[in-house]
Amino acid sequence: MHESISVVANQRSLALLILLAVMAVPMSTYAETGAEGSADQTSAFGRPARTATSVKGEEIYGRRCAMCHDHAHDRIPLRIVIERKSPEGVTAALTTGPMRAMATGLSKDDIRELAVYLTGKPFGLEPLPDANLCLTNESAPAPGTSDWTNWGVDPGNSRFQPRPGFSATAVARLKLKWAFAYPDGTASAAPIAVGGRLFLTTGSGLFALDAKTGCTYWHNGVRNLLG
Repeated sequence: MHESISVVANQRSLALLILLAVMAVPMSTYAETGAEGSADQTSAFGRPARTATSVKGEEIYGRRCAMCHDHAHDRIPLRIVIERKSPEGVTAALTTGPMRAMATGLSKDDIRELAVYLTGKPFGLEPLPDANLCLTNESAPAPGTSDWTNWGVDPGNSRFQPRPGFSATAVARLKLKWAFAYPDGTASAAPIAVGGRLFLTTGSGLFALDAKTGCTYWHNGVRNLLG
């Protein structure tokens, strides 16, 4: 009896030591960066693999951007968030998006170099908006009972669909039918579903997809793809 109690106690002690050891890693890393972050706040989170860089872009980042994105707070995104975007997405943010005011005085070449340095990726790898066009023109969507017309689905923000079109027991049998590659690498907001269409916001514009096939009806960031 005493031996079994001792074993249990030892196991609990070992589990506690392991838990403390796991917790100590991020805590010590955070201590190195400080509450507001060091010169590189992303070091505590790791980085995606880099396949390209720019000396000029690094200089511009240090002079124009580091003061905010290395010590991010409020709604300013951490540098690690920006690094997961595509260079095309960063360029869009600096030329037509929310960061255009911050890019005042930068040339097109400066912005391209900065985008390459920040993302660690070359231009030209981003999926094209017209990569999967629908073969027929879009008909007027007919609203249905299973639509998800806004982020919270209803004025009460319930985020619950009482008429999803399938039962809870069918969830385990669901399979992936199609996938969509966000051109900017990240989603700007949750998609909405209306009348068999999915509307997606991205860093390069709004997409209208066919919910059944995933093909693209139009993309307003470039043009009406089907005329």
